[in-house]
Amino acid sequence: MEFVENSFDAIVSFYAIFHIPRERHPDLLMKMNKWLKDSGIILITLGTEEMEKEEADFVGSEMVWSSFSIKKNKRMVEESGFKILGSYEEKEDEHHLWVLAKKKQIKNQIGSLIRSRPFLSFYD
Repeated sequence: MEFVENSFDAIVSFYAIFHIPRERHPDLLMKMNKWLKDSGIILITLGTEEMEKEEADFVGSEMVWSSFSIKKNKRMVEESGFKILGSYEEKEDEHHLWVLAKKKQIKNQIGSLIRSRPFLSFYD
């Protein structure tokens, strides 16, 4: 699914992202970042544990679950150009990570990108 860049003030995704294979989560978050206007907000639920892929019958339908740990999920959100404003680990019957985050300004995104990517040194 594609949308025009900078077209939304906010994006919400409840109980959906962990039903997509986890290797696609970073790309989805990067797309959300592009779709949001400057300083846009996301409110999402993510998984809480390392789960590469689990399939099971759920209310008569085949369902897939796939997620990262809480620590990795938070890092993934930040590396996708968001500043986490708050998070909450739901621990009742089901475990979910709720994340409220704001799109970083471009200058902040460039700084994060530089810090998170290793560069070759020509002096080594």
